[in-house]
Amino acid sequence: MLDEAAVAKNMEAIAAGKSPAKAATKLFKALKKSSGAIAAGCEFKRTSDDTGPLSTSDAVDFRQFGMKVRRSKASVLLVDCSTAAGKTDCEEAVKEQQTAKGGFPGPVPVVRSGSISSVDEIAEAKALGVEGVLLCMSESAAEDMIAACGVLGMEAIVKVTSPDQLYKAVAAGAKLVACDAALRESVPTDIGAVALLDSRVEEPASLFTKPDDEDTAPTPQVIVAMTQLKDAKFNAIIAMDALQKAHVALDRTFSTFLLEQVASKQSGKFSKLTRTTALGGGNPLSSPDGILYEVQ
Repeated sequence: MLDEAAVAKNMEAIAAGKSPAKAATKLFKALKKSSGAIAAGCEFKRTSDDTGPLSTSDAVDFRQFGMKVRRSKASVLLVDCSTAAGKTDCEEAVKEQQTAKGGFPGPVPVVRSGSISSVDEIAEAKALGVEGVLLCMSESAAEDMIAACGVLGMEAIVKVTSPDQLYKAVAAGAKLVACDAALRESVPTDIGAVALLDSRVEEPASLFTKPDDEDTAPTPQVIVAMTQLKDAKFNAIIAMDALQKAHVALDRTFSTFLLEQVASKQSGKFSKLTRTTALGGGNPLSSPDGILYEVQ
């Protein structure tokens, strides 16, 4: 449950406008790796008809998903907070990641995504325990929200759609911007360029169905789009809307599969799905014919 007292305290801090002596950089370093490797992330966003609290078993699945995200070497986990249930999910995601503190792999930064239009929601996000927020520069309060993030020791990933919005976001203090490939070259070299991948351009199940002819089967659209973003030299690629239902094995496998594909160094190539026997390794999916499929 959202700590209203913490929200009120955060609002007071925002009103005072005093930023920490040292700006937060955890998210920036996670998404703009010094090694030059592409950072991978994914988003948990419930379907519009799923508004109730997670059941006990669903909560267990969600926690297990958090562990899989770490093992997939993800750099960030976004949680859509457009609904009250989403905010609860976000709190659970933060708590689960903190259980890995001091271990390896360590906690993955959690970022609040979903509609956000005021500094009040920035104060709420801080109370949820996230490292940052995803916001749009098109919002009238965007500059105020970026400043509020700085005051509260959070970082903003700012979505921009034009050179003018990019200029304003950077001038307001944003160190991470999300844009399309056409705007990528305009992003200053000291700013992290993030791509938001539409992961639901086709049904996830289609990626795990053995084609009739593997040699002529087309590369999945989501992989084609991902490859284009890789070629555009983005610092990070986040698969949006990757996980919709925590209790559905297909969704969890699809999300971690996308994370692994982003991290893969095989640019422009998609590893064909092949039929294998059930050996208990990898992340296979059970098919109606009882045969297991997995990514090679």
